[in-house]
Amino acid sequence: MNEPIRTPDLWCIGTSYKTSPLSFREKVFVDSAILLEQLTALKASAALDEVLVLSTCNRFEIYGVSASLLTMNAAGLARIFVLLQALAGKTAEQLPTGEELAQYTYTRLGAAAIQQMMAVASSLDSMIIGETQITGQFKTALSIASQAGSVGPILARLAQETLATVKKVRSQTTIGEKTVSISHAAIELAKRFFHTLSDQCMVVLGAGEIATVAALYAVSFKPRRFYVVNRTLAKAEALVARVGWGRGLPLEQLSSVLAKADMVISASSATEPLISVELLSTVMEARQNRLLYLVDIAIPRTIDPRCACLENVYLFDIDDLQKLVAENRSQRMQAAEEALEIVQRSTEQFRQWLLDAPLKPALEGFHQYLDDLLYRELARTLTGKRYHDLSSEQMWGIKKMLEAVAKKIVGDAALALHEHRDIRTQQQQLLTALNLLFVQPSPLKPYSLQQRKFHAALSSATTSESLAHRLAGQ
Repeated sequence: MNEPIRTPDLWCIGTSYKTSPLSFREKVFVDSAILLEQLTALKASAALDEVLVLSTCNRFEIYGVSASLLTMNAAGLARIFVLLQALAGKTAEQLPTGEELAQYTYTRLGAAAIQQMMAVASSLDSMIIGETQITGQFKTALSIASQAGSVGPILARLAQETLATVKKVRSQTTIGEKTVSISHAAIELAKRFFHTLSDQCMVVLGAGEIATVAALYAVSFKPRRFYVVNRTLAKAEALVARVGWGRGLPLEQLSSVLAKADMVISASSATEPLISVELLSTVMEARQNRLLYLVDIAIPRTIDPRCACLENVYLFDIDDLQKLVAENRSQRMQAAEEALEIVQRSTEQFRQWLLDAPLKPALEGFHQYLDDLLYRELARTLTGKRYHDLSSEQMWGIKKMLEAVAKKIVGDAALALHEHRDIRTQQQQLLTALNLLFVQPSPLKPYSLQQRKFHAALSSATTSESLAHRLAGQ
């Protein structure tokens, strides 16, 4: 009797910023170069059919397909998690403990694993919902697994459907349209003041992490002039080199730069105001009170709040930006709900495909049986004397008609199996009958030499003319 129908076992084990501290994520992080070397070893050592690993600063997830039931529980998946860490060359002291695994990791099985991959790649599980970096990281993980040969038909199809789902989320929702970054919000607010940012002179005060994010976003608008001002000139110049535009200046030249600026974003780590009301009063006189847009996103503040009282000076601090960010975050959350519906629909579609996967070998075998039967009967019938007067066009038409009949029969068999998807015992009985009657072993007798020649002519003919040519060759 045939083995019971087994749906491929798809699972995920991982950790993320939601479930673990940075110290644990640093501990389990595996560099991409090492992953390329170790995925094949992991697949063999853990008896996995397929495996893909997503390793970023915010998450570490292993997706796999395995035939062994031993892996389909938390303990089995935890062993795979630790095995990959060991293969990456980590010492016993560096490996996660059982207590850490229980506390900080999660497991997803079947449909939950499918939805996890789609939600992660669509940035629904990201620290900043709607960001696009995770999609690129997922593509990199897929590329590495493909190069390592650890991705097979299940994960390859899932990854393809996942990327298609990401496209739907981006095109059918507004999840990425409103910024939720303070640095980005500073520039988004500036767009309300200026007709176009490309005509403006932009200044970033500071060269740290927050300043870098602001600078990268600022230069994307191609400002007329761009300056980075910092206490350490080398750091200012390094940031300018990174963004590929502008000029780095020391803090001593701040006054002259303010005289030219249209907008200034202060993200300095200084502990005292760098732009005092006295300094800015002098600068505004030199500017003839031309409008100046200031945003202070530093903590503590580095622009004297009294500057807001000066004529034609518009000063915003981090609290002002938080209101904009909160508004945008609310809109993103609404879009995220729409995106989740897309992910759930895609998850169900792939789950149904996965359920049908075990049926394909039997249906393909049945189709092959019908094809063989078709050509045998054609060979036996059409080579008879009474059919010698048939034109090649007529014989080709008979061939195409019988192929369509065979395709329809296979389609009806597939529909019958699919209709019993939710009653696995009945589906198993139908599948067993199909296998026993038509697939293994095949009930057909071997071809005769004449039948094989005619079969070759018929099966390779694509038009009536090519059929006539091949038959004439016999």
